[in-house]
This record gives sequence, C-alpha cells and structure tokens, in this order.
Amino acid sequence: MAKPIAFWDYDGFDPIRVQIQLRHIEVDALEAYLAEQTIQMRNSAEVGSKVFMVIDARAGMRPPPEIRRMQADWLAENQDNMTKSVIGIAFVVENRMVRGAMTAIFWVSSPPIPYNVFGSLEEAMAHAVETCDAAGLQLPPKVRRDPAAHIETQLSRYLARAG
Repeated sequence: MAKPIAFWDYDGFDPIRVQIQLRHIEVDALEAYLAEQTIQMRNSAEVGSKVFMVIDARAGMRPPPEIRRMQADWLAENQDNMTKSVIGIAFVVENRMVRGAMTAIFWVSSPPIPYNVFGSLEEAMAHAVETCDAAGLQLPPKVRRDPAAHIETQLSRYLARAG
C-alpha cells in the first residue's frame, strides 16, 4: 500500500502557492518534494514568473538531523532559482520544537529571499497578500475573502476524496 502524500499543494491563489504538510515527513517523501520544488522554481525562473510561498508545517514534528541536513543542502543548491522565482516565504509553525529545527536549518543555509514564521495560516496569508500587493503582482479576488477558510475547505474536500 502506498504511503499517503506528505504535502498538499494549492495554487488557486496563484501567484500565492500554498503547501500544507499533512504528516511527518520521511526521507523519500522529502526527496520527492524537493525534486518537484526544484522543477517548479526552475520553470518559473525560465519564464520570469514570480510566486510567494506559504508553507504550512503545523502537522510537522521536529525533523531528525538527516532531514534537516537535506533541507539545508537543498536551500544552498537552489539559491539562484529561488531568488529568480520566489519573492518571499511565509512558514506556518505552531510547535516550538519545529521552530527551533527551522532556526537550525537556516543557520546552516538561510533562504536567499525574505521569510517570516507565523503561528496561523490567517497571519501567513495576510502577509502573502500584502507582499504580493507591494510587489505589484496580480492576485485573484477570492484571496482577499478569508483565504485561510477557503484553503481549509479545499483541503477537506481533497482529503475526503483521497479517503
């Protein structure tokens, strides 16, 4: 039986991309996720497209050293693509242990773009909208009407279909 996915992606607010971690992540899932992120950033950079990332890691636990090293290495290897395609990142993290792990990762390799850590999806989405507005990026009107509730509804529908 296949493992359930570790991340759910929502692009209905493009250029704001939302990724929600659904479960504790293992090495194989992280490798697949990072490979997909590399391709998306490279493609965006090639066409001059800019996005803002919201990464909701509330379901995350403190990652083991191997996972932290993989994330730090990936950040270091993908700085060029990231600066060309991502204008900012908002992380959603409630757990202090996970926040501590993020700090450790960013000591080794810090993102080359602005990033903030928030305690709620509502705060992260408000920051994403503000940042995109300041950068002159066009946003869909629905992102201004309770985007966190919209995302939660879409996620619930996805999870119900996935069974």
